Amino acid sequence: MSLPLRQEIIKLLAEGLQLPADELSQDLSRTRPHTRIVRETSEKRQGWNEEEVILCLLLRGEVSWSQVAELATPDDFSPEYKPIAELFANAEESSDPSNLIGELDEEQARKASYLALAPILFSDTEKALQDALSRLVRLPNIEKQLSALRQEIKQAEKSADHSRIDLLQRAYSDLVAKKLSRGGNCGKSQA
Repeated sequence: MSLPLRQEIIKLLAEGLQLPADELSQDLSRTRPHTRIVRETSEKRQGWNEEEVILCLLLRGEVSWSQVAELATPDDFSPEYKPIAELFANAEESSDPSNLIGELDEEQARKASYLALAPILFSDTEKALQDALSRLVRLPNIEKQLSALRQEIKQAEKSADHSRIDLLQRAYSDLVAKKLSRGGNCGKSQA
């Protein structure tokens, strides 16, 4: 995160907490754990979910909403993080992320500040974004398609439509392969 962005976030956080900004900055500098670089963004995020990764990258100004919007909308985010995502979706592309935090309510501003200041770095920002988007949007969409295909296969089995069953099972297998190639776990997705 750039120093001006960090300073602006600290300033906004200090205003929200009604503390002197210089004291808060000193306290954060003293208590800040060592930054760790995440090489494997998918499994070694130390408990970070895909929404947190995406919002962290947005709040730090490392990616733009237009990059996220290629696959996701605010509706793809949980109720916990949807207000922050909506803020980025409705903001001008050139908006300063630290200024956007001030538009959130106190709880959302606290979450956003944490995500923006969290001591975690990604060795490959683009890969981190794509992995998170895949888990947030692509894999759930594939899972919905698999579920629909399972229902169609059951219906075709009831009507003994063997050519339809064969066609649906091939489509199902293709989707499972697609899901696996995107890093999804298909243990529960068997027909």
